Amino acid sequence: MDLSFTDTQKMLVTEARQFLKSTWGTSMVRKLGKDKKDYSNDLWMAMAELGWMGIVFPQEYGGTGGTFIDLCALVEEMGRHLVPGPFCSSIGLVGLTLLKEADNETRSLMIPKLASGQITATLAVTEETGGLAPEDIETICVRKNDHYILNGTKLFVPDAQNVDYILIAARTGSKPTNISLFLAPTDSDGIDIRAHKTMSFDAQGELRLVNTQLPLSSLIGEFNNGWPLVDRALQLGTMLKCAEMLGGAEIILDKTIEHLQERVQFGRPIGTFQALQHHCANMAIDVEGCRYLTYQAA
Repeated sequence: MDLSFTDTQKMLVTEARQFLKSTWGTSMVRKLGKDKKDYSNDLWMAMAELGWMGIVFPQEYGGTGGTFIDLCALVEEMGRHLVPGPFCSSIGLVGLTLLKEADNETRSLMIPKLASGQITATLAVTEETGGLAPEDIETICVRKNDHYILNGTKLFVPDAQNVDYILIAARTGSKPTNISLFLAPTDSDGIDIRAHKTMSFDAQGELRLVNTQLPLSSLIGEFNNGWPLVDRALQLGTMLKCAEMLGGAEIILDKTIEHLQERVQFGRPIGTFQALQHHCANMAIDVEGCRYLTYQAA
């Protein structure tokens, strides 16, 4: 299988690497951690102006009509430069789900705003058990007249404290797979979001739903048949996270080789020692293996 990039994808990667190298760095990531901020609004809007948010959306919705491989290649570069923000959540978890499953009115309203960076979104699935199976979802949704009422708690919601909308998986029937998806603005009454403290400073939050009322139009997909949508979104998100981690692994390998070439011991660069060369060779094999698995899956 030929997994090499096309000329267009190579150009995308080159431009993304040049842009991020000139505008973003590890010192800025450390500064965000100290300032207790999760991402840079200036960087986010600059990425939007480059068309990154719309890369996989059709032109009719303000996108560029790219492929999922294009998106993975871009996310790989973002991982290489430690770019924070709700990019994968907004585009991969929610945007692609809305593009495939939302009605025409919701697509026309939401996708152009996601593609332009005007709004952000995420997916809320995980609960107290920590599992990702339909039976692990205990958040309850009932219909009352012309609206839905949701009650429950979601944990480890990616970027929860930074987004404008949350796509919520809730139980709507007695069968294990009776799950439905609802799109809720984060400023809705009955929604409380609290940030989790994490060792890596990545944005995760707890979502509490207390008699949260949502209109009937908030339903995404079919009632009681939302689990296939959740499963697909999680698969897409997993592939994007793999691409992001691949980028991080690449830069670690590059930094290691750079250190081995610069560090001198016993009168010569330590990179000339065969034992260290073996370690670098193993690292390179692991990186290329990760690349193959990631893009084969995508």
